[in-house]
Amino acid sequence: MELLKFELFTKCSTFRVPLSIKGIETYPLPPYSTIIGLLYTAIGRKWKDKRFSISVQGNYDSIFRDYLRLKKYNRKDKKLETLPLQIPRLYNLKCIVHILEG
Repeated sequence: MELLKFELFTKCSTFRVPLSIKGIETYPLPPYSTIIGLLYTAIGRKWKDKRFSISVQGNYDSIFRDYLRLKKYNRKDKKLETLPLQIPRLYNLKCIVHILEG
């Protein structure tokens, strides 16, 4: 049984919660699907139906809000609306990831 351990660091990241209703929310650590996608992208292979046991631990220095302008087309009025959108960003995220295939 072999275990793969690696460390991740990013200056600024967002791991979007897919079912967030009001705006955009972020997970405090990368989800398992992101880790598996990162692993397969790094080794240059396509996804195979394998099972992994994954452990993610880490921390970040702070969360800050980044503002973007969202352009939305309104079909009723046939107008282009510009809306401000807040995106939470994790600053200086450091993670340790353990992966066990099995």
